[in-house]
Amino acid sequence: MFLSFRLMTFTLDNLNHFSLDDILSSGQTFCWRRSDSAEKVTWHGYIYDIPCHARQVGKQLQIESSLPLEESLIRRYFNLHPHWEQLLTQLPDEPWLNLARRAVPGLRCVHEPWWECTANFICSSLKQIPHIAQINQQLRQHFGQPLPPSAGHRFPTPETLAALEEKDLRACKLGYRARHLHRAARLITDRRVPLGIPRNPAPARSQPTPANPARRG
Repeated sequence: MFLSFRLMTFTLDNLNHFSLDDILSSGQTFCWRRSDSAEKVTWHGYIYDIPCHARQVGKQLQIESSLPLEESLIRRYFNLHPHWEQLLTQLPDEPWLNLARRAVPGLRCVHEPWWECTANFICSSLKQIPHIAQINQQLRQHFGQPLPPSAGHRFPTPETLAALEEKDLRACKLGYRARHLHRAARLITDRRVPLGIPRNPAPARSQPTPANPARRG
């Protein structure tokens, strides 16, 4: 449960290809949940382990957070940079691709933290999006570092999961996936996997240090 949020609002520079609903419901990230009211649709989740509420209102993306959050991280997470528009102009003229672009013109690739992205992928085998999201939340609640003030939990690090037993992960409804997630965490912790993934700069040290962001995929 996220409490005591302060409002931070900024206006998107280019709304030609942006839909918060399409992005967060597309199955590329699983740390968000949607709530609907008579007046608005709000998404509750995390931007680099910083708990947020997010909503799109016309030409504005509104972000609320109880912890310090830089606009640069929001823009990075949601891929709000001109190079995305440039990339779209370079896509091939292919019928199925054109159909997909017309169906979800506001879809963008998010920059998910690399370890959370990897863990989600391992947990996704034969699972639907709601089930993967439940696993993500259970891993956070059971093994993630609490965030003040009652703001949620970080996604557990590879070191944290490697120190557990497989049965601990099975308690989060991973089933046979627990074995694979536990093994991946141990391989990474023991540095037996040459990831080659750079540790991207986090916000200033005076802020809570989130998981390091990296492109998914």
